[in-house]
Amino acid sequence: MVDIFTRQQFEDALPRHKVTNEKLWTAAYFHLGEYTYLLPVKEGVSIMIRSSIGASGVSADSGEDSIRMWLVNPVTLAPVGSKVSNYITRVPGWQTRMIAQLRLLYALANKIRPCACGGTVQIFKVKKLGPNKDKLFLACAKDGRPGFDCKISPFEWLVDDYQPKKHRSAK
Repeated sequence: MVDIFTRQQFEDALPRHKVTNEKLWTAAYFHLGEYTYLLPVKEGVSIMIRSSIGASGVSADSGEDSIRMWLVNPVTLAPVGSKVSNYITRVPGWQTRMIAQLRLLYALANKIRPCACGGTVQIFKVKKLGPNKDKLFLACAKDGRPGFDCKISPFEWLVDDYQPKKHRSAK
């Protein structure tokens, strides 16, 4: 059963400062028929959140629209690396799953850093079919694509805690 919620209910579920209760996000824009939000992480990196809430101020009544989020450059809104987030289905409990995904993206965003070569070390997802498909890695990026020729910040797999469950080591 799809959970239907209002824009206000969605915004109430977004993170706030623990002490001051100030919202940590800003409304970004209305794009492709839904409200979007930005959650700043650090200079040059924010989390883009697409709400599935339309112009009516209510979420879609079908299960086709999920809550989506990924890392972006807050100025250009271009993705920073691969879109590594899972969709958040709008079934009861979406608020808890959304916050868990935001925490993971926040931690991943803090791994992004400038590279001495002039590029940026970003997070990417393996797209090629095979045993590593969907596994996350760090690589210096040039023009938004991993540049494996960088000798300063070589390719590096992310540790288990950040990997999709199917790629985590048995503990």
